[in-house]
Amino acid sequence: MAIYYSIELVLMDEKGDKIQASIKRSMIMTYRHLLNEGESYTLMTFGAWLNNGDYKSTSHAYKLIF
Repeated sequence: MAIYYSIELVLMDEKGDKIQASIKRSMIMTYRHLLNEGESYTLMTFGAWLNNGDYKSTSHAYKLIF
């Protein structure tokens, strides 16, 4: 069985703007089988944090945490 620490995503809106997102370890089992690459989703429950870490996959000032 694999051990997951987080799932990292890059989300894009209809205008092509991108934002980094992370699914925390404690929530992986909830979301792991629900997300598919290339699919569209409506997201409603998340927090927004400053994207000031060492690793940035987008230039957006914020990142989303689920």
